[in-house]
Amino acid sequence: MENQPVSPVPTAMRWGAILGVVGIATSLINYMVGGFNPENSESMFAKLIQYGMYALIIFVLVMALQQHRDKELGGYMKYGRGLGLGTLIGVFYGIISALTAFIIFQFLMPADFVDKAMSIARDKMLERNSEMSEDQIEMSLSMARKFMSPPMMSLIVFVGSVFICFLFSLLISAFVKKNDPNSFE
Repeated sequence: MENQPVSPVPTAMRWGAILGVVGIATSLINYMVGGFNPENSESMFAKLIQYGMYALIIFVLVMALQQHRDKELGGYMKYGRGLGLGTLIGVFYGIISALTAFIIFQFLMPADFVDKAMSIARDKMLERNSEMSEDQIEMSLSMARKFMSPPMMSLIVFVGSVFICFLFSLLISAFVKKNDPNSFE
């Protein structure tokens, strides 16, 4: 009797959901303390939330890959399998994060959020390059405004979640992989 291949999907769903739930809690806390206010985007608390979430993603990816290797694959896992699993976790985490972002940006954000964000962006543009013409600034801001809709923000959050899990998995998989010495592949 031949062993059936183990699917990474249940593991990815489980760990992606864990990341998603923690991400929702983190987003709600961040929202309640004013972290989504454009004026606070560069605050120490906002940076702490961001780096804390990166640390959590790394921790979850390490735990998920080790569990998959040791409990579901008999102690061995190739680099590509780890990279694929980490990216798949990012897909499930991204779906939850995108839905959360949509709800936050559609229903919880104040009506003047985009206007405040654009005003701050204008000030930063002038600060970095005082020689920009008014037309250049307006063109940049109109392009940025297109990305500030709830569906676009959700898409950006989804792609960012998958990408960050992929990047972290590139490195983590190299350390977690363990080739089967009896395999001829």
